[in-house]
Amino acid sequence: MLSWRAITASFPPPDDSWSGLAMHLDRCEQVRHQFLEQRTTSSERLLWPLHRIHYEQNRLIYEKRFRERTLSRATYAYLVRYRIADGDLIAKWRRRGYRALCSLWAISRCTAARSHAICRVPLRKRRLSEGARAATPALRRLFHPSSVTGCVTCTDDDCVDPRSKQVLGPIWFDDVQPDWEAMTPAQRTATARKLARKSALWSTSGDNAPIPGVSSRGAGSGGDSVASRHAQYR
Repeated sequence: MLSWRAITASFPPPDDSWSGLAMHLDRCEQVRHQFLEQRTTSSERLLWPLHRIHYEQNRLIYEKRFRERTLSRATYAYLVRYRIADGDLIAKWRRRGYRALCSLWAISRCTAARSHAICRVPLRKRRLSEGARAATPALRRLFHPSSVTGCVTCTDDDCVDPRSKQVLGPIWFDDVQPDWEAMTPAQRTATARKLARKSALWSTSGDNAPIPGVSSRGAGSGGDSVASRHAQYR
């Protein structure tokens, strides 16, 4: 995979409206490369940080283009053309119901049981079938991250402020998790929005802000550190 700087050096962008993204793209690329070089296994769970890095990289591009309007249409098309931006994921974010979608994998990878990942089910709607015991491990697994992406929830119900319509961001595997199963459905939704709001702070914190849950928590330090964070979900 070519560095974004190598691409822009060979094929200059149409204007300089992309310059505000440079530091953010550098940090995402650095963390991604460090992680890929140091990981020790291809386990699906140990790839969770890559989904978050990909989300963080594209979210700021989305904010600059469609909310702040500081990224020109021509430059956005250029970033999509050369795969610096994920045009398909960003297009989903513009649709109701997908505004906080963590990854296209969450809605495109079919499993034996369902056609979408567990993170696409609002927390308040997650419940066991009638007759199952509330204290069973099966109940706890309802609130584990998606085995595909490492996202706990990325639904509009949990991750979009109903008043301001602000997208608060997904809740990821390395965010602090409360005791979801002990809460009522309404409490889960309220708590999820508080956690999601903290995850979204990076998008308005400026170019020097650390990528939450990634560079600030050492996702680039190799597979062992990532494994230790999701060991609780086994």
